[in-house]
Amino acid sequence: MIIAYPAGVVAFCLITYRLIRSGYPGVRYLWCLIACLATGMALTTPDAVDLLDHGHSVPMLTTLASDDLKILALGFLILFLGTLRRTIRHRRTVIVAAVATVAVETVLFLLAAPDPVDGDLVVAPGKVGVFAAYLGVFVGYGMANLLLFTMAIAAPVRRATGPLRVGLILITAGSVAGICWAAWAVSDIVALFRYGRIVLAEDAVSAVLGVTAIGLGAVGATVGLWHGNLAALVRARRARREHARLEPLWLLVSTAAPGVVLEPRLRVRYRNAEFALYRRIIEIRDGYLALREHFPPEASGTTAADEAAMLVAAAEARREGRRYPAENQGPQPRVEATMAGEVAWLGQVADAVRVLRAS
Repeated sequence: MIIAYPAGVVAFCLITYRLIRSGYPGVRYLWCLIACLATGMALTTPDAVDLLDHGHSVPMLTTLASDDLKILALGFLILFLGTLRRTIRHRRTVIVAAVATVAVETVLFLLAAPDPVDGDLVVAPGKVGVFAAYLGVFVGYGMANLLLFTMAIAAPVRRATGPLRVGLILITAGSVAGICWAAWAVSDIVALFRYGRIVLAEDAVSAVLGVTAIGLGAVGATVGLWHGNLAALVRARRARREHARLEPLWLLVSTAAPGVVLEPRLRVRYRNAEFALYRRIIEIRDGYLALREHFPPEASGTTAADEAAMLVAAAEARREGRRYPAENQGPQPRVEATMAGEVAWLGQVADAVRVLRAS
């Protein structure tokens, strides 16, 4: 079934959301582009052809509708470019050009009158040139629009930063895939002159290129929506990893000084991973303070392994009730006064504690 082909379904879901939520006309043009392109591709999938082929001319008209939708998609592409760069001032001209191209394509297609036969479009020998002109108009219009778009959108990539740069790179990559997709239609012209027919359904190479163009364009256009969530997910994943890495050190100090553990206990999830990491660091540092009077005076050192050994000795001294002079301050922080520096240093100490406990 058509639903097995992801392009149309995904694009329609996304465009419905974006058209309702977006107030910027450029984004609307881009999503109209994706909807037209995805629908045009879906109409010529093998499943769609099988569904619509009942021995009459519906498949032929479906092919025409598919190509017309793709042309309209390319027109929306130039309108989108105009909103970004303000290089296309005459929106009416762009619309007229797209509509005129659709009209010319429709006339040429009807004049060629291809017949659907066994999954192919068969053209009469005397009309091969007309149908080749039909395919040539599509390739020429598509290549011209896509090249214009690619050159314009790639120019500011080097100057852009952050999510904007990521979005521009993805959209540029999608437009390059679109150029390859439009150029691949030349293979239909070659097949037409050689065999007098072309395959009715969109072939695998064209489908892959089209879906790639749609996907990269959609991801690039919505980079503002997902970039922040993706960055938060990466931070949460890192925080969970660091939280687990600090486990041996936390167990050491919290077992020796249970009062440092804050209530209520946390179950670490992605949504609270960063908070849980900060809380664990606070509990560890409170444990350092609780063990301060139990650090042996002779204990010293500057490495993470030395600090781990001092903590193990202090925990054992606390269990045995041994105390040392109050002026003994224990290990002093040797890291930058930043959360990243604190996490990195305590992580090294926790690794050293793990080695000591394993030996």
